[in-house]
Amino acid sequence: MKGSAVVLSSDRLFSEMLIAEFDFLQIPVRATADPSDIHGAELVLWDMDTVHAPQRGRTLHLIGFTKSSALSANHAGRECTLVLRRPFELRLLRREIDNLWNSSDKGREKNASAQEAPVERTELFLDTAREALCFGDTVIPLGPNEAKVMECLLEHRGEAVSRDTLSERIGASSANKVEVYVCYLRRKMRQLPEGERIVTLRGQGYAMPRVKEKD
Repeated sequence: MKGSAVVLSSDRLFSEMLIAEFDFLQIPVRATADPSDIHGAELVLWDMDTVHAPQRGRTLHLIGFTKSSALSANHAGRECTLVLRRPFELRLLRREIDNLWNSSDKGREKNASAQEAPVERTELFLDTAREALCFGDTVIPLGPNEAKVMECLLEHRGEAVSRDTLSERIGASSANKVEVYVCYLRRKMRQLPEGERIVTLRGQGYAMPRVKEKD
């Protein structure tokens, strides 16, 4: 499929994480563990620790990922446009993907077809299409259940939402799972102002603070 990106890995969790990043950047992507199944791809994200090296075409950008401190001959890291050591910063990966994709034919077509820049919203809101929390220029990618928790809290902003209500929203059998997702969300939302963070209401559950009225 021309104009696509491919995650080449036999590690399911690693593949899902990278696919989520591509979805956030609105770039078509698919996953495979077969090095020969990358025909037509313009960008391949190669898990060097679990899959053999793919054959690199002239127009193919190849980003390699490895936990090794030094590359072995089997890694063939010299074939990569870029090699990232795991763990790595998602912000760095996102920047590199965006740069490589925009330099591709498909990326240039997408940029040329853009008519208008999106209107910037100043309040905290959930972009359900991308499963991302947005506040001004800040965009925070969320997992599916994190997005469901935030959706419920924002629907009832300024009100207490019980753990049981949030459990029903995500389809979890235990309120303990809600606490895990709230913990994940709090870590991601540290960069937001205090008035845009989840608070705990003892004996009642969680809440997003009520929006302050402007003077």
